[in-house]
Amino acid sequence: MKKVSAVVLDDKKDGLMRDLKERGLIQFLDVNNSPSFKDFEVPPAATSWIHIKAAEYLSRVDAILDAFRGVSPETGTSIIGEMMEREEERIPVTEGPAEEFFGGLEAKVKVLEERVSGISSRLERLKKEKEDFQNSREAVAILKRLGVGPRDLVGYAHLKALVGVLPTSEVKGLREELERLKIEYLAHAEGLDKKDSVMLILSFKEKEGEVIRALRIHRLEELQFSTTLQDLGLEEAVARLDDGIASLAEEEETLLGELKAVAQGEKAGLLQLRELLQVEKFMDETNVLFGKTRKTFVLCGWVPQERVEEAVRAIQEKTEGLCVTSVEEPEEEDEPPSLLSNPPAAKPLELLTETYGPPSYHEIDPTPIMAVTFPLIFGLMFGDVGQGIVMMGLGYFLGFRLKLKGAAKMLGRTILLCGFFATVAGFLYGSVFGLEGHYMKEFLGFELHPLWLSPMATATDAIRYALFIGIAFLVLGCLINMINEIAHHKFLDAVVSPYGLAGVWLLVGGTLFVSTFGLTDITGAVLGNRGLFVLAILAPLGVMTVGEWHVTKISLGMAAFEAFENGTRYLVNSISHARIMILAIVHGALSSIMVTMMLLMPESTLGSVGKAVVFVGGNIAILVMEMFVSFIQTMRLHYYEWFSKFYKGDGTPFTPFRVIRRYTYLKTK
Repeated sequence: MKKVSAVVLDDKKDGLMRDLKERGLIQFLDVNNSPSFKDFEVPPAATSWIHIKAAEYLSRVDAILDAFRGVSPETGTSIIGEMMEREEERIPVTEGPAEEFFGGLEAKVKVLEERVSGISSRLERLKKEKEDFQNSREAVAILKRLGVGPRDLVGYAHLKALVGVLPTSEVKGLREELERLKIEYLAHAEGLDKKDSVMLILSFKEKEGEVIRALRIHRLEELQFSTTLQDLGLEEAVARLDDGIASLAEEEETLLGELKAVAQGEKAGLLQLRELLQVEKFMDETNVLFGKTRKTFVLCGWVPQERVEEAVRAIQEKTEGLCVTSVEEPEEEDEPPSLLSNPPAAKPLELLTETYGPPSYHEIDPTPIMAVTFPLIFGLMFGDVGQGIVMMGLGYFLGFRLKLKGAAKMLGRTILLCGFFATVAGFLYGSVFGLEGHYMKEFLGFELHPLWLSPMATATDAIRYALFIGIAFLVLGCLINMINEIAHHKFLDAVVSPYGLAGVWLLVGGTLFVSTFGLTDITGAVLGNRGLFVLAILAPLGVMTVGEWHVTKISLGMAAFEAFENGTRYLVNSISHARIMILAIVHGALSSIMVTMMLLMPESTLGSVGKAVVFVGGNIAILVMEMFVSFIQTMRLHYYEWFSKFYKGDGTPFTPFRVIRRYTYLKTK
């Protein structure tokens, strides 16, 4: 990264920003907090009326789009079809001063706003009316259980009729309460379901207050009716309500059709307008990062080294040379952002790197190496030709076919890589859909011999190979750390660091010693080969001790303790890699269970169907479970065993000043 600064005339700034936002060249810095301008008193710029106006119109456009939700037509004929990746509808646009853009916008938005608002308001009223009609219809249906209509409940000179629903368990208690209050009443109850009953109560009007209090105590909910039904009998009320509901539904359908027609004609344009408003708002918000004098703007930002010339040329061309530019190397107090730039095959693994933490500007990006080590270790854990091919298909579908974005798409492509290496490992292990050896011949009609080993048959050898892979993996981490230290001229650290040459020495020497003499009689091996033990293990620990004491300035005793702790940590790190083949063995064990269940099926047509069900179901279960477990364990080996040797991941990603367009594109003049 290089720091590019520019002073441009204020009347040239807008054209420059409109050009830069399409290129993604520069990540702007806050001029007022930049070390390069700490000795200058440059007043900060601010947002303008554009920000306020754009935010206002965005709110109004979003309100219209919300009204279209649920009625807008979607392309595709199925759920899968909707998920398939497709190009968005895009239109060419030209850009000029913000005054021109906002000039004729009010009339266009207001007309559409009023049209949609009128339909939406009527739909809301219809919804409320429908709810009232539905409630009345339900109440009349309950009245039907008693054989009375709405007009049977009103018009009495001295009596008050109340009808409602209450728990059946409260009916007896309500009667007793009314009798205790010495209220003269007539009541009739009918069961509605297992829990509730409908009850009609007649009492004198002067006792209405006491009756209502008693009803509330016993949880009676009074039925409510529209006042328009009071003069109707039961059948008349039912007919009027049914006609009213049908009429409202017809009107609602008509209004929804009108709204759908508006959405069909206007939604694409609104989405395009919304995008243009977001562009104007985004550009104006960026002003707060700039300095402002009476006639100029001061800009400053990070630019990738290979694009510096392009950035300077763009600034000079768009300002017609009326500018002052400078290019600087990062200063010591600067923290440049990191731009991950990897080949297409490694690009998906950036997701895992950034999940741990983006690399700082002074760190090596582990993604290109991890693009090999991650799927390789995953494949060794999950070695199966058939299931690997299925995984590749799943990864291709997620990564290239579905309409997914960002992390989900990158995860799909990572799964594709893992599936490829799982397939390769399947050939090494001689496993196809969980079947090996003669069982493969019996159930699939062919036999695939292992090109390397069968983890289940040679478990001890398999775990030993896993430990060697782990040692090589840890050595690779130390070598990367050494390169990092040398690049920053920390030559002593590259030698004496636990994760430098001393660490490689200890790993290789310890491995050779243990491989030669074993662990069954480690004491005898040490006593019988003192010289080799000192050279292979004690010497690198001694270098680590002196290094810790000299570099970090701690006491010699504490340095020795740190060196011993690092040595034991390497032992734990190495043993941790045994899980590579342990999971491969578990995969074989689960496959053996599946085969055993298939062999238990009888030799008949029904038995053949049963074998097929077990085979398909078993493979699906193994694929889902082990794919998840192997992925997590591979991440653990990289994050905790490998990254800890050379990688901190405390950087900030490069986020250039750029707009992402989905519905528009800038028309070239």
